[in-house]
Amino acid sequence: MWRKQWASMDPLKVWSKKVFFIIAALLALLAPDLLWAQAGHLLHIFFEALSFLLEEVLIHGLGFTKHGAQMLVFYTFLFLVCGAMWLLSRRLPLLLEVAKARLHLSFLNARDYVIQTWLLMSVFQKIKIVLANLVGLGLGLSVLLM
Repeated sequence: MWRKQWASMDPLKVWSKKVFFIIAALLALLAPDLLWAQAGHLLHIFFEALSFLLEEVLIHGLGFTKHGAQMLVFYTFLFLVCGAMWLLSRRLPLLLEVAKARLHLSFLNARDYVIQTWLLMSVFQKIKIVLANLVGLGLGLSVLLM
């Protein structure tokens, strides 16, 4: 059963998804200002489309005036955003504690991995790593002093 499921997957489709996510991650790391601008623009377009749709339903379906429908949609969205901000402010201390604990656990796991890897290396590998770091530090310092 598992063989059929994996055999039916198109390798090109899997590869293209990986490439897409790699490019998206690189874009997020290299140009976060562009990413946030695009995300904000898309959210704005979604908000405008949703508010226009609701206004049209209120105007043509329920007989509101255009001004009345706009005011009702605006203040409804404002109420929803204020409510969401209030809920977030109530849960923020817990969310920060959880994030802090997960970050600390991630740091401890990375530290244990690095220590374990260092202990398993041969002396020759350790010398190569230390020399490569010294060369990198020297090159970085020379670039800074230019």
